Amino acid sequence: MLNASELLKYSSVVRRVVANPDLNRIQNNLLETPQWDDALLHVQLGALGVTQNADAERLAKALRQLRSAAIAALATFDAQQSSSDITALNTVTGNMTALADFALHTLLIATGRELALRYGIATAADGQAIDVQVVAMGKHGGRELNVSSDIDIIFLARDLAGDTAGVAVQGLKRTLSNSEFLNQWARRCVSLMNTVTADGFIFRVDTMLRPHGSAGPLVTEHASLENYLLTHGRMWERLAWLKARAVYTPVFETLAAHSAHHSAWQALVAPFVYRRYLDFTVIDALRDLHAMIRAERRRFESKDHAGVHVKLARGGIREIEFWVQGQQLIRGGRQPNLRTNATLPALQALAQAGEIESSVAQTLSAHYTFLRRAEHAVQYIADAQTHVLPADDVLRSAISQFLNAPSLADFDAATAQCMGEVAGHFDALFAHAGQQETSNGTAHSPTENSDLAASEISNALLAPWLDKAQALPLTDETRLILVSLLKQLDCHDEVTLARVAQFILSISKRKTYLHLLRQHPPALGRLHSMMGASVFAAQYIQEHPALIDELIDGASLYQPFSKDFWQAEHDRLLTRLQGLDEESQMDALRETHHAWVLKILAQDVAQQIDVRAVSDALSAAADLALDAALCCVHAKLMGSFSLPAGLGVLAYGKLGGKELGYGSDLDVVFVLDAALAGDSAPQYPRLVQRLISWLGLQTVAGRLFEIDTALRPNGQAGLMLTSMTAFANYQLGLSAGTKAWVWEHQALSRARLCAGDRRLEPQFDHVRDQVLQLSRDETQLRHEIAEMRQKVSQAHLVSEAYFDPKHSQGGMVDIEFAVQYLVLRYAADCPALLANIGNVALLKVAAQQGYIQGELASSVGAAYMALRTAAHTGKLAGDERAWVLRSSETGAALLSHVPRIQALWAACGLLS
Repeated sequence: MLNASELLKYSSVVRRVVANPDLNRIQNNLLETPQWDDALLHVQLGALGVTQNADAERLAKALRQLRSAAIAALATFDAQQSSSDITALNTVTGNMTALADFALHTLLIATGRELALRYGIATAADGQAIDVQVVAMGKHGGRELNVSSDIDIIFLARDLAGDTAGVAVQGLKRTLSNSEFLNQWARRCVSLMNTVTADGFIFRVDTMLRPHGSAGPLVTEHASLENYLLTHGRMWERLAWLKARAVYTPVFETLAAHSAHHSAWQALVAPFVYRRYLDFTVIDALRDLHAMIRAERRRFESKDHAGVHVKLARGGIREIEFWVQGQQLIRGGRQPNLRTNATLPALQALAQAGEIESSVAQTLSAHYTFLRRAEHAVQYIADAQTHVLPADDVLRSAISQFLNAPSLADFDAATAQCMGEVAGHFDALFAHAGQQETSNGTAHSPTENSDLAASEISNALLAPWLDKAQALPLTDETRLILVSLLKQLDCHDEVTLARVAQFILSISKRKTYLHLLRQHPPALGRLHSMMGASVFAAQYIQEHPALIDELIDGASLYQPFSKDFWQAEHDRLLTRLQGLDEESQMDALRETHHAWVLKILAQDVAQQIDVRAVSDALSAAADLALDAALCCVHAKLMGSFSLPAGLGVLAYGKLGGKELGYGSDLDVVFVLDAALAGDSAPQYPRLVQRLISWLGLQTVAGRLFEIDTALRPNGQAGLMLTSMTAFANYQLGLSAGTKAWVWEHQALSRARLCAGDRRLEPQFDHVRDQVLQLSRDETQLRHEIAEMRQKVSQAHLVSEAYFDPKHSQGGMVDIEFAVQYLVLRYAADCPALLANIGNVALLKVAAQQGYIQGELASSVGAAYMALRTAAHTGKLAGDERAWVLRSSETGAALLSHVPRIQALWAACGLLS
């Protein structure tokens, strides 16, 4: 551990401060306070004999002296900490950032007031003052400044139009345009920060990150910033704005107004930085930026600099930062909790979100801490912005002592291990698909020895696809990757090969998807398996290629659909949607639902779940999506991201019975409890109309659901939104002139409240129970159910050569109608039949009560599952109708169930 005398020996800034009694006192004052703030720093300025009302030049001189005392204090503090102490790192970087913010604020006040005395303040058309806004970028933005950092800042203003209020001079009014006033203000502040005197400097300021760089004005108005980001924004600027932070420096504006104006630019920047989808375009762009890093490092090395560049070297600080920021940009659009502008918190957020292993976050955090503290040690000693661990053993030994390493050898070994592990993580995400850098800085192409030329491939099935790939107008790099992917496919199954190869060719212009498949062979294997197992799965992935991302993590893809799973998805989805604009919400909900369907498909085609589990999962996904859509529409129309009070969504049909299939429409009815809704009730009809449109609208992310509301009271002639009282009266036959038909009571037997205000659930269940337990004429009931079955048959005619598992005589509809008859006939005597538990379970209840024979219930239940499985298998095979040739083996197996189903109809008295 370095003592005070050794610090004097190695650090010029410490020597300068110790030699000045005033600065030495300030150094000690700062050492006594771990976390610096404006109040503390103001006191230290006072100790130097200046107040905030001093002129800008005097304040600048005092700030230079304050910075020297601050560096000496941090050097003294830092030398007492261990090399892996994250708290110590955060203390140093946080205090340097606080000092930079304080200096900017102090000088902006002084220079702004001086300008205003000459020209008056800048004033907008609304009469309100306009301040220049300071946006901290880079390490300044992340509150991660090192002890010799430049500060990257951008100056903004909400508006540059108009003129200053003016100052009367000898009978004339002296004014400036607002634009010139604000630009002069910013220039004056930057000049004072940069000026080097005998006292040193305050901070070196870099403003080149502003729109158009040196070619653009120093101060950019919000409208120009928005236009620039939309038309010119590049990947490196997304990285830069990811770190952006508002530095609150109100001078003429109120703090509230100043904060609101900062919020305005943040709203413009967020969609530029974070895209709504999983943004794998980041990988390509960061490869290019990585190449620039390598080039910059090689330029450094070519100048015969000895030593290790802890910032730019392979495995250095920059690679950790790029690794973290790349992860944030890829996933931050979907997960707002990843949107932090500091490296260490971002690592923790990635781990908490499950995007990286906790061990990876801990390792990279420790390495980042070690390298940053080594960087600081170099800078304390050099008092310059350097990042090179010197080759000289004496100087490097001083650095190792500063970091409390046991010995120089231990320090060198720790540095090598740290940078080697960082490089491994970096290469895993960002190494070029066709060119990986080796540890000695050379490069090799993994395809040089492993891939044969396409002309040498003798397989007759693969050759045509390789020819197509070679004919595509692609870059050589992309074509190489495309050919490599095709060669990894199983060439023994011509049908599967065609599906997967066609898909890969279709995404050939989306390099990020190709790189993703290349870098994650298991994802390509899962893609191959799913497309080979199911035409529908192949079509679904083809329609939504972004779902490739879901194939990367096998553990997530095959996670069981438990109650906890859906609760976690519910919480994650609502957190993601809240705060997004409406278009982003639409796309985000569609993308999330697509991901759920893919997970269900993956487990389905892998035969990990049966048709009942598939339907349960699809129904749960639909319920959750309806709730989320309701929250979004409610927020848009009424300002509250929550379920509308007193509004319920009743599910009928497949959704009501939790037998939803892939791509099914949703049969729903909307009901209202006006007392619960209160003053919002008059807005709900509009809300319902918007919800239906919202769900069915085709966006870039696809369509969510088609909504069918034909089962509402009075059908197409009825209101889209019905009060619960009117709904009950209609179903119970208490309305004047209108009442529900028997077929509507049949449908009600499978209905449930699936979304909306859950307080309506007991009301609806009570009405449903009353309706299903109504006293009915048995003969009339049989007649009406048989007549309705005949109408359904006429609407779904089937060719004589085929059997339709759903609509043919002896199909699923016959079983469903028979079960509905049993419910309507016997529920008054047997409340157990009221439960919405599915046809197979209700058949068992009917058998237990003696309404049908137990053996008949079991055999028909088995028949129902066989028919459902056949229909589901047809869907997976791409056959929407799922008709089966009667003469086929499958047809014969299904037809063998028909006599038992006819026996059920006979037992119910439904056969004429």
